Amino acid sequence: MKWVICVLTGLTLMGLWTPVPATAYEIYPFNSMGPDQDLANGVQVYWQYPHGYYLFLTTEEGFQSYDFATEQWVDRTWPDWIGRALYAVVPVPGHPDRLALGGVNAWFKGVMKLSDDGGATDDLVYESNGGKVTDMALATYPDTTIFACTWSDIADGELLRSNDGGESYEIIFGHGHHAMTGVEAFTDTEIYVSGDNYITRSLDRGITWENLRGNLPEGLGIYCLLVPQPITGLPDGKADQDALDDPNIGAGFLIVSNDNGVYLSSAQVIDWQQILPFSCRAIAYRFVQYDTFIYWSEYYAVTFDGRLLICLNQDWDNWTDATEMIAPGVPVDVVSDLGPVYVATREHGVYWSSGINGASPVPPPVAGLTLAARPNPFNPVTELMFSVPQTGPAIIDIFDLAGRKVDGVFEGEVTAGPHSVSWQPRGLASGVYHAVLRQGSRRVVTRVSLIK
Repeated sequence: MKWVICVLTGLTLMGLWTPVPATAYEIYPFNSMGPDQDLANGVQVYWQYPHGYYLFLTTEEGFQSYDFATEQWVDRTWPDWIGRALYAVVPVPGHPDRLALGGVNAWFKGVMKLSDDGGATDDLVYESNGGKVTDMALATYPDTTIFACTWSDIADGELLRSNDGGESYEIIFGHGHHAMTGVEAFTDTEIYVSGDNYITRSLDRGITWENLRGNLPEGLGIYCLLVPQPITGLPDGKADQDALDDPNIGAGFLIVSNDNGVYLSSAQVIDWQQILPFSCRAIAYRFVQYDTFIYWSEYYAVTFDGRLLICLNQDWDNWTDATEMIAPGVPVDVVSDLGPVYVATREHGVYWSSGINGASPVPPPVAGLTLAARPNPFNPVTELMFSVPQTGPAIIDIFDLAGRKVDGVFEGEVTAGPHSVSWQPRGLASGVYHAVLRQGSRRVVTRVSLIK
């Protein structure tokens, strides 16, 4: 089934939402990828360079992981074993087969487990006072930190942190929540938590907390939390440039759902706007980067009444019901990263889609303006070979995948023709970066991969 929809779309150009002419967009089909597993709780996907993708389907009896190399599921469930329900799985960087697991045991207490063999076996490392582990987050800068939160209607929920790869956990206090539904963390410093006391934020590793309720309706807790990086425009064409002014805030936007629907706000200036009038149990976005300065984001929502909704524009006024595309599955969770969109269904496994196909806004190449890197991938140095069509000033900068400049390689006068310059990054983590050559209003981009 192909869905082709004509919408007024928008692009983000250096943080500014810029409308473009109406374009026909096709939602790629959702494909069933298994497994034949009932009682799914959720799905998580992680992209870690250079290891690739990790996909986990958590269930009432453990979890299943998908091996993209063999296109097979690895079954880590314990059928009919009481107290094996899992709700979150996190692969631990630096340990190829280590997984941190969060769930609930037979005594209805939240548990954190650790496996060093890909989930074949695991050990209990922490038991909470009550509730279940509802969410986990992995921060990899500057050091690997694992966060987890629990929910209970009897005991106080706990916000947990591990700085030793999931071997032990400490409780973070002061966040103000009795029960927590979600946790997000880009770094070990910037932490966001949602729950019965709306959404709170700490910018100092959990020492102090700020309540970000703002103009949200009172008396309604938060069901789910999404904290995208600053890569897309706000509704009504508003820019989010203020977020770049505070080095303590890496998040661009905050998206939450309560009984009244889904709300969005800038992470810098709290001003909640309703973007969907339906209460949702899960929200995800798929980030598409056409080049370093032009972005498109697709948003997906799973409602409590069992629908999959897709937002086709960044004015938030064109949500399309795509539930039929995953029939007979009933969605319970949706996630994405730098790749496809994955939807977990309660009894019919996982469906995946490549997202939305639209006309690429990448400008045509400029004759005589070229940029390449050799070797690529590289460590510790690569040669950036470039050519310019005319004599004059030229600039080569390096940007991360969020469009932030992380290094300057060259700036100066050059003659028309080929040139080269060495780049040896310092203080940058392994990953994919964009090298950008500019001369006047013309530019060219190439991807470079740093391996450590």
